[in-house]
Amino acid sequence: RHSNCTIMSLKVCLTLFILGVCVVKQTNGVCKSVNGEICMTKNNQGAAIYFNWFKWESTCFKYSEQRWCMISLGQLRPCTCENKCCTNNLESGSSGSGGGNSGSSGSSGETEEKGSESGGSGEGSEGGSSGSSGSSGGTEEGSSESGGSSEVSGACDSTSVKDYKGCKDLKKIYCKLTATQNGVVYKNTLCKYCGENQDTCKGKICAHGIISKEDQKRIVSIHNKHRSKVALGKEKRGVGGPQPPAANMYRLDWDDELAKGAQMWALQCPKGHDKNRITPEFSGENMWVGQNMASAWSSVKSMNRDYEGMIKGWYDEVKDFPAKNVKHYSTKGATGVVGHYTAMVWGNSVKVGCGYVMYYDTTQPRYPYKKVLICNYGPGGNILRAKVYEIGKAGSECPNGHKDGLCNH
Repeated sequence: RHSNCTIMSLKVCLTLFILGVCVVKQTNGVCKSVNGEICMTKNNQGAAIYFNWFKWESTCFKYSEQRWCMISLGQLRPCTCENKCCTNNLESGSSGSGGGNSGSSGSSGETEEKGSESGGSGEGSEGGSSGSSGSSGGTEEGSSESGGSSEVSGACDSTSVKDYKGCKDLKKIYCKLTATQNGVVYKNTLCKYCGENQDTCKGKICAHGIISKEDQKRIVSIHNKHRSKVALGKEKRGVGGPQPPAANMYRLDWDDELAKGAQMWALQCPKGHDKNRITPEFSGENMWVGQNMASAWSSVKSMNRDYEGMIKGWYDEVKDFPAKNVKHYSTKGATGVVGHYTAMVWGNSVKVGCGYVMYYDTTQPRYPYKKVLICNYGPGGNILRAKVYEIGKAGSECPNGHKDGLCNH
C-alpha cells in the first residue's frame, strides 16, 4: 500500500490484506478500492498479464473469501461489488494508471478495547477476521527499506530461532505477572512461551525480530509523526469533521520490555491477540498494555518489512472515527474499524515496543510468505468512555513542555 509493492516480476505480487468489514465508495461507475483508489481494469497498460496469469475474472476479483482489485501494477486493495465491479466484463469501466502511493488498505490488523459498554473492566472482544473488534491494516507507504520487491535469500526453516535463549531469566520476572479476565487467570506471554510455536509456525520462520536501533527509531518516528499531526489539529479527516487538537498527547519512546512481549507473541505466528502482555512498568490496578497487529502476504520472501505502510494503515482508520468520540471513547457512529487508530493516538500512552516475524504460511499457497507486525503500547488505551486525549491547544497541558505538539517526558 504505499511505498509501492511494485512487482518486478510475475512472482512478486505483494498482497496486503485487511481483515475486517469495509465499505467502498464508488462513484460514476468507476471501480474503487475501500480507500477510494481507482481500480485497474484488464485493458490498462501492463494489467492484462496479471489478469491472465492469476486468472482474475473481474476487476474486483475474489481471493481467499474476500474481494480485491489492483490499483497499480502488483498492488492489491480490498474492494466491493458496487458498480458491477465483480462482473466478468474486465474491459468495462474506467481506471487509473495506478498511483496508489497514498491509500491505506492492505495488511490485516487487529486491536483491542478495554472495558465494556456497561462499565465493566474486562477486555472487550479481540480483533480478528471479518468484523472483530479490530481490523485494518497497514500498507507500504513510501517504504524504502530494501527496494520493496527484493527477495530474501535462505530457507524458511526457523534456523534463526532454534536456539532461542533468555527464557529462564524472563520467566523469573514475568511468571509473577498474571492477569485475570472474567475470573480466568492468564499467564504472561513471556512466561507461557519460549521461542517458536511449532504447531502454528511449523518450523517455517524466515526472519524475525526488530533488533537494529535504526528500525526501532523508525517505528517510533512513524508513530510520533502521526500523533503530532493529530495533536497539532492538522488531521482533517473524521466522521463529522476534523480531529480536534490534543493538549496532552505524549511523545512515544521505544520500550524493550514491551518489545520482548510483542516479539514472543509474534513467534507464535498468531491469529489474534495474547491475553496477558503486561510488564513490570505497566502493571497493577487500572493499568494494561494495548496491542495492534498487522499482517501482509506475498508470493516471495521480501526484504521490505513494510513498517511504515502497516502503521499508516492503522492510522488511516481516522477517516472512520467520529471526532466527538475523543471526549468519551467508543465506536458509536464510526463508519469502519477505528481501534488501531485510537490505540496509536491515545494521549496517555508513552511507550511502544514491537515484534516482527515472517514465515511460510502453508494455508496460503498463492501468497505463502506472511509478515506480521505487532506493537504493544503502554499504558494501553481504548478504554471505553475514557478520553482518547484532552482536547485543547496543542501541548497546553504538558507538564514538561512539548515539541511538535507532543508532550516531553
